[in-house]
Amino acid sequence: MWSETCKMFLFILFVVTGVLYTSATDTVSTAGKGHIIVKHACEHDKHDTITLSCSRGGTIHIWYAMYGRLETNVCPDSATTNCRSASSLSATNRLCEGRNSCQVSARNSVFGEPCQGVGKYLEVVYELNTIIEVYPGK
Repeated sequence: MWSETCKMFLFILFVVTGVLYTSATDTVSTAGKGHIIVKHACEHDKHDTITLSCSRGGTIHIWYAMYGRLETNVCPDSATTNCRSASSLSATNRLCEGRNSCQVSARNSVFGEPCQGVGKYLEVVYELNTIIEVYPGK
């Protein structure tokens, strides 16, 4: 399930790139422009770490990252839905931007504490920029 903020971001990305994204899948092919992937991790969950990886020497480009709570339906929690870490994007970029692979954990130790006592989640939208090998003719 994508948050409303993420859906709005993907809509804006659609307007700019002309590539339609659906919530039916977490991976969307962008016809030669790479792949856009959306991943979530829940704080205090055994799967609280997201692994981003790109095969064949490609690199990761982070489009959006949010650590906090904006929706009650992502990592279900009835708590407030209006808190986010100001360092969400910068911390995720520091760990992943331009790399072949990385791991980001949904933890206060990575992003700081944006909302005390609230169950938080990490939402990351990223693109896999693959290397296209071109072999000149003989």
